[in-house]
Amino acid sequence: MMKKIKKIIWMKKIYALLFLPALILLPCGGCAAQRDAKPEAEQGAAYTLEELGNLAQLEIYLPGDDEPVKIITDEEILYQYNQCPSLCVSDSEPESEERQEELRKAAASAAEKCLLVAYKYPVSRFHKAELEKSTTITLYEDINIIKTEVSEESIKGADIPAEYLTFYSEISREELEFYQTLAGKS
Repeated sequence: MMKKIKKIIWMKKIYALLFLPALILLPCGGCAAQRDAKPEAEQGAAYTLEELGNLAQLEIYLPGDDEPVKIITDEEILYQYNQCPSLCVSDSEPESEERQEELRKAAASAAEKCLLVAYKYPVSRFHKAELEKSTTITLYEDINIIKTEVSEESIKGADIPAEYLTFYSEISREELEFYQTLAGKS
């Protein structure tokens, strides 16, 4: 019976992972490698909403603070952020439950450094509504593990429990430095 329950839980996680790229995490690419990937003729032009993945702004919070210490709306930075590999679930194999547990334990033993909260424009053609919280990335002190929490409000038409919307990832030093630069820390 327990084996069957674990299989059902694992299948729900896979189901959630299949929907995430299509709903909120596209387009994917390489964080630093994609920074100057646009042709020279387009580099001065503004990014389209599709290129930005509908991303509107990033807010940087310190642990325990209710007010952001920094708000980023610069399209170039938003584009670079949207190209980070850790946001591209579709490009990588899903981590096993055991690996996720290892990363969760490592993150739990580290102090939080800051939170990067991404907001997207609502999918609405007829009126301007408030921005929707999309993801929250938690950076930790002295480790290259991040926690990514997908906002329940960003997933339309599917009722996915919050426990299936939290992922831990081990990221490259380059990506960690990019996130720290956004937060104004190195």
